Amino acid sequence: MCGDEFDESLWGRAPGALEQAAARRRMLALYRSQRDQVVAESFTIAQAASWAGVEPATIEALVAAGELLVVETGAGLMIPRWQLRTSESGTRTPIEGVDELARAFGGDVVSLARWMSRPNDEFAGATPASVLAAGRVADVVELARNLTSAGW
Repeated sequence: MCGDEFDESLWGRAPGALEQAAARRRMLALYRSQRDQVVAESFTIAQAASWAGVEPATIEALVAAGELLVVETGAGLMIPRWQLRTSESGTRTPIEGVDELARAFGGDVVSLARWMSRPNDEFAGATPASVLAAGRVADVVELARNLTSAGW
């Protein structure tokens, strides 16, 4: 065999239309659940502004510049909390490098938020969000890039 032909002796028969539709429904239900979890762990624009001690317009400008990522909901824009940090001096700010990370990651905000919030063996069990907050932008961006086909 050559090219893109499907070898049933290797993989079994291809799924039928009903099986494909059922798989799509399961995938969408899983995605909705994951999205709901990310939204539950997010701030509204007003909450983020209050948390950071700035005006909502400041947060909106960061969103417009791509320095803060959002999940759009019927209730408005939600900012996943992993993007915000409290420095050692107590200052509350967005983590630097989010815009560069989003370009390298290649997935949507929900997938990125889930990846950023999970312990990662490449960072000795630390979350990519904590590594990014520590200023290791290049390390997190490189790993994110290597997760995509661009890194292969």
